[in-house]
Amino acid sequence: NISHRRLRELPPTDIADIMSQLRPVEREELLQYFDDATVADTLPHMEEDVQAEVVMAMSPDRASDIMEIMPP
Repeated sequence: NISHRRLRELPPTDIADIMSQLRPVEREELLQYFDDATVADTLPHMEEDVQAEVVMAMSPDRASDIMEIMPP
């Protein structure tokens, strides 16, 4: 099992791949280990259904902050 520290060092595409393999409850738990910028970089690399689940699992404030820093 990969450590959270090593996970944060992965490129966004790899994080997206890992997140897509997790159950929603596991994704929600893992999200707390990433800063907003990392999540913003990772979301575009996720399948749309996984993106939606990830965003819905966040607090509205965090989701808004991440959407503001995501590339258009």
